[in-house]
Amino acid sequence: MSTRTSYEDGTPSWCDLTTTDPAAAKAFYGTLFGWEFEDYPTDDGGVYTMCKLKGLNAAGLFEQPEEMKGMPSFWNHYITTRDLEGTIAKVGSAGGTVVAEPFDIEDSGRMAVIADVTGANTCLWSPKDQIGAEIVNEHGAFFWSELYVPDPEAAFPFYAEVFGWKRTPMETPDDPYLMFSRTGEMETAFAATMKPPGEGVPPHWAVWFAVDDVDAAVATAVEAGGSVPVKPFEIMPGQAAMIQDPTGASFFVLQMNEPSMVD
Repeated sequence: MSTRTSYEDGTPSWCDLTTTDPAAAKAFYGTLFGWEFEDYPTDDGGVYTMCKLKGLNAAGLFEQPEEMKGMPSFWNHYITTRDLEGTIAKVGSAGGTVVAEPFDIEDSGRMAVIADVTGANTCLWSPKDQIGAEIVNEHGAFFWSELYVPDPEAAFPFYAEVFGWKRTPMETPDDPYLMFSRTGEMETAFAATMKPPGEGVPPHWAVWFAVDDVDAAVATAVEAGGSVPVKPFEIMPGQAAMIQDPTGASFFVLQMNEPSMVD
């Protein structure tokens, strides 16, 4: 079992689902990934749900707030930083914007939301009691992050300035694929960027989950009311597919044939 007790600054560390229907989301992801769920009341009168795998925090979900009504569900992507204000101060000079100023999540931590130079949003997480995902790289757990933008090379300087990331280009027959790490070594990569997988797809961060069998995961997702916008396909670490849950949130699953690049 691959467990985590901390994350280095500048590392993707968490994901949660903003959903139009928490009950439907629990039924779907419980069936697909084997998650169990623990609800926590929030200060604003809502509920934040921890999605548990083997008793450990794997992801989160919460109901779409009133101001987002009419939008489809979507997955949020988080990057750890213990100096939240210092990181926020770099965003403007790097060409990005601050979407939500820093705020406290009770005793769990402190967060903010930023957008990069292309408009792709990501959350910043400064941990207190909650480090992020406590289990990674196995069936039903967070594995990888990908940034989809029209010009990956143009997006990279923002992440280099704000987080100190380095890039390692991969040879591909099609569009550029840049691996992100803090060392410049492919073996320590934790994310990547490439052009969007289809026309009209806005810049965004996509989250990936590991599965034992991608074909079985696809079949289970469809049986549970989801859909498969991108059928299983081969990539370097194994076989992947894009799945959309019954409320419209999309994510990727990957059956790994090699050791994970998240550790």
